[in-house]
This record gives sequence, C-alpha cells and structure tokens, in this order.
Amino acid sequence: MSVKGTSEPTMRRRGSAGRAVAVLAVAALLTGCGATDAGEPDVDTAGLVEANTSFALSLYGRVAEQSDAAANVFMSPLSVSTALAMTYAGARGTTAEEMAGVLGFPEGSPPVILAGLGELDRRLSAQAETSGYLLSQANSLWGQEDYTFLPEFLSLVSEDFGAGFNTVDFVRD
Repeated sequence: MSVKGTSEPTMRRRGSAGRAVAVLAVAALLTGCGATDAGEPDVDTAGLVEANTSFALSLYGRVAEQSDAAANVFMSPLSVSTALAMTYAGARGTTAEEMAGVLGFPEGSPPVILAGLGELDRRLSAQAETSGYLLSQANSLWGQEDYTFLPEFLSLVSEDFGAGFNTVDFVRD
C-alpha cells in the first residue's frame, strides 16, 4: 500500500533509508520466527521467511521506483504477501506457478506452504505477546456473491490464515 500526501519533514529527510529500515524490521521479526521447534510439522519456515523477505525488498524496490511514491511510502509487505498467499491457495496450474515464482515460495505443495505461513503467523503473534509489542492482524477475502467457492479452499483460508470469507456484488454494485 502506498500513501501519498504531505509528511513530516523528519520523515522526508530519512528518505529511502528510513523506509528500508522499516521493511527490514519486519523481515527481522519474521526471521526470529523461522526456527523450528522439535515435534512441529515438517515445514520449512526458514525458507518461507527468506522468500517473504526477498519479496518484501523486491516489492519495496518496485514501489520506490515510482516517481512520486518514493517520497512518501508506507506499506506492509507482510500484509501484501499474506493476501497474495491466501489467493494462491485457490490458484491452480500456470496461475499457481506464476504466483509461487513472484512470492518466492520454496518447492512444495501449496498445503505445506500455507501450513508454514500459518505457523509463521502463530509464531509472530506469540513473539509479540512475549516481547511487549502489540501485533494485530486482520485477514479476509472478498468474493463475488454469486460465484461458488470450493469448501476446501474456504476451510484452508480459515484454518491456516484465520481469515474470514465475505461475499459482495462487485458486478452490479
């Protein structure tokens, strides 16, 4: 997400370095969540953390290339990658392959990747509780109201991401 408008002069002086620090701070939080404890599912959370960090930096680079966006950008790469991962859960074939490539997902079936992302989310939330900061995430998907979605997809999004699914009339409203 990019936000355009006026900003405090101190924010402007920081330039791209300040924004890069914010992106790297999220990457560092995720990296702290990458270690696997004994007895947990066989999920490469470290690979997912690396992929998300790479995606975040690439996304920031693309946004910063925009002439007016580089002056005042605020975005949550974790939110963007989570939203794309939820939609990736329903993708198949070439679409799924291309989404996995852009997101830098490691080799593996979507259920394993999505379970890993769900595990990272749980670890990040647990780390927030013990580290003294507040982390509040709200994930949801919105689909066309007269379109049929597979129950397996809706269940996966609910279980792995804790996300709701809502319908709206995009076509007529």
